[in-house]
Amino acid sequence: MFRQSSARRLKSLEIMMTNPITKEIREIRHRLAAKFDNDLDQIVDDLRRQQRESGLEYVDLSGHTTNRVRAAIADRPPHNT
Repeated sequence: MFRQSSARRLKSLEIMMTNPITKEIREIRHRLAAKFDNDLDQIVDDLRRQQRESGLEYVDLSGHTTNRVRAAIADRPPHNT
């Protein structure tokens, strides 16, 4: 049973590694990293610039409930264990 499970996982990994969509995403990621010298801040700044210049309307989730909950949790004192 273990071998079958391992074989299934290996096949899933193989499919993921050869998936053309995954391959394309990785190529884009590598090109962006090279273009901006692996600087994530520069990549994000460029993406934001592209959003502004596109004229399209984007969804802003900065006030989303999840973010408020995370902020509240971060402000809580640690548990005493």
